[in-house]
Amino acid sequence: MVAVTDSDAALPLLEVPTHEAEAGRGLLLLSALVDELHVLPLPCGNRISVPLGSTAAAQHFPCPAA
Repeated sequence: MVAVTDSDAALPLLEVPTHEAEAGRGLLLLSALVDELHVLPLPCGNRISVPLGSTAAAQHFPCPAA
């Protein structure tokens, strides 16, 4: 499992940002690469976690041929 935290009191929303937006792409990019995404509200922000071994990520980044 890989997890990141933020200090925002609001839960993260999966939205498509405008071209001019300077933030807001992380959750969108992450959700495109994984099968599961978990958000846990914390007293001081949120924890977004992703189980390792996601099949979607493996399809995007296959192992190179030996």
